[in-house]
Amino acid sequence: MNKKVFTVLAAIIISLAVCTPVSAHEPGLASMDDGYHIYSSNPSYFSEEGLAALDNKALNIAIKSSTEVLFAINEYVDNDTIEYAENFYTNASGNENGILFLVTKDYWYVHCAGNTGEIFSEVDKDKIWDEYNKAKTYYDGVDAYLNIVSDKLADIKPPSYGDGSRLIDTADVLTDDEQWVLKAYFTRIADRYDFDIASVIVSSFEGMSADEYADSLYENCNFGRGDTKDGILLVANIETKQWATYAYGRGEAAFTEAGQKYMYDTYGPILDAKRYAEALNSYAGLCDRFLTQAESGVPFNAENLPVIPQEKILPRLVDDADILTDGQEKDLLNKLDAVSEDKGCDVAVVTVYS
Repeated sequence: MNKKVFTVLAAIIISLAVCTPVSAHEPGLASMDDGYHIYSSNPSYFSEEGLAALDNKALNIAIKSSTEVLFAINEYVDNDTIEYAENFYTNASGNENGILFLVTKDYWYVHCAGNTGEIFSEVDKDKIWDEYNKAKTYYDGVDAYLNIVSDKLADIKPPSYGDGSRLIDTADVLTDDEQWVLKAYFTRIADRYDFDIASVIVSSFEGMSADEYADSLYENCNFGRGDTKDGILLVANIETKQWATYAYGRGEAAFTEAGQKYMYDTYGPILDAKRYAEALNSYAGLCDRFLTQAESGVPFNAENLPVIPQEKILPRLVDDADILTDGQEKDLLNKLDAVSEDKGCDVAVVTVYS
């Protein structure tokens, strides 16, 4: 049942922004696109940095347990809290297994979907509210909720993702069609070599270095195939333009340090140009090529790396100053390609901060 709220977070004055329940893009309510796990009816409840940190924490719990983890505070809701929570979860998540902690003006409710109904008892739900309620800030309250959920889900092992769902785009830079095509490509290569091909695109490494983040994800999120967990993982941070690859099992021999640097020299500039789908397509193609070479018994290394095609060294448009919209970038890139082809030489544009 939904529980009555008798007290509120200490030392917080609540000012509410009006929002209508259960819509994917409501005023005052965070966008419900994939990659968001924390929702608030009032932007002042969380700092931008705090919201990003909580969202990434929820994401990591979700990845490790293959269970959706959501939080929503909407104190303008005055209708049935249980129905609202069920509808909210359905709209916000595509995972049949998950948990949503909802706080409204007068009630709170923990909605459990799928197998989480067997994991979280009524005592656990009361504990979630108690820890949230005694926190001094919204951030601390949600953080306490995530800690409880993390502990309860710690023993759940995520499934192997041989179905091709080893592409995770939390930064929301790929379209649905691009993800579908790339996942299919990743799967074909992975099945051909019985070797995991994976990539995670994020906007934060949560205070870790790129290498630390890649290592942590690979080891804790069930990447890799077979007993030796063979695979390779690319992580890329779209905000800092940092990246790392982590190869394990048979991947350690197939993807040498020199080989991994060569790969990034090929697709890295395309990533920097924000042509993410093209960059990931290049990454997958290189994985295919390197695995084929490794099967010959002589993996690519410093002394036998192929020559990088000139057209892949630098894209014709690099917007480092971030002054162009996606639409403007596409239009300008098309014009640059047309002029370059017409004149028989590369015409490029690079924007930089002064």
